[in-house]
Amino acid sequence: MVYSLKLRVWKKVQDCTYWLIPDDNGTLAGGALNWLATKDPLLRGSSLILVGFNLGSERFEMSFPQNMGKPCRLNLTVLGECLCLILGYVSTTNTHVLNHIDIWVMKAYGVKESWVKLFSVGQSEGVHYFRHLKPISYSITGREVLLEINHRKFMWYDLEEKALNHVTISVGLDNFESFVGLETLVPLYEGLIMNEDFQVAVIIEKLPPLWKDFKNYLKHKKKEMSVKDLIVRLRIEEDNKATEKRSKWNSIINGANIVEDDPNNSKK
Repeated sequence: MVYSLKLRVWKKVQDCTYWLIPDDNGTLAGGALNWLATKDPLLRGSSLILVGFNLGSERFEMSFPQNMGKPCRLNLTVLGECLCLILGYVSTTNTHVLNHIDIWVMKAYGVKESWVKLFSVGQSEGVHYFRHLKPISYSITGREVLLEINHRKFMWYDLEEKALNHVTISVGLDNFESFVGLETLVPLYEGLIMNEDFQVAVIIEKLPPLWKDFKNYLKHKKKEMSVKDLIVRLRIEEDNKATEKRSKWNSIINGANIVEDDPNNSKK
C-alpha cells in the first residue's frame, strides 16, 4: 500500500515479492526509491538484490550490475544524480578485514547495461584500515570524488590519477555522517490540500522569539481561528508593537529634554 499526499488516500500497488532490508530507508534516484532486498530473509547476507519502486508507474523493478563478484558488503547512495552501489570485498587470506571497495554508478537509470565501475579503493592506498567508505559528491571539475571515510574524515579520489588526496576540512567531530542536500524552489505544499488547522499551527510556530508571549496566547486560541483570522490578529499585534515602540522612544526623548532643561543642572 502507498499513501498519496496529493490525493490523501491509500492506494494498492504491485505487490513486492522481496524482503526489504529493515535498516534501509530507500535511496531516491531516477524517479524511483531503491532498496537492497532479498528473496529469503534468513539468507539476506548472501542473496541480496536491488529493488526499485518507480514512483511514476508504481511498479517494482530489478537491476544489478554484471560481473561484480561476491561482495561481503553492499550499500546504496546517490552520486551526481546517478544511483551508486558501494561494494566491499575481503581478501582470501583475511575474511575479517575489507580488502578493497568498488564504486559502481548507473549512468542511465533502469538500463542494466549502463552500470559502470567508476573506481576502486584498496587498503594500501593511504587509508589505514577503513571500515566505511561512502562517495559524497563530484568536485566542480568532475575529476575528483569526495569520500567520507570511517565517519571521521574526508578525502578526494582523483579519477585520472587513481589516487587518494587529503582534504583540509575540519568538521570538529569525532564521528559524523554526511549527506547531500538539494534545494528546490517548489514549495512542499504545492498541489496539496492542507488542513487549515495545520496551516494555522505552522504559522504560529514560525513566529520570532520577540513574539513569545503573543505566540503562547495564540496557541490557546488556534482552534478558534482560520488562516484569515490569524493574519488579521498578527497585523493588529504588529501595529500595537510598532505603536508601543514609538511611545517608548518618545518617552526617552522627552526624558532627555527634561534633564537637559533642568535648571538645577546648570553650572554655577
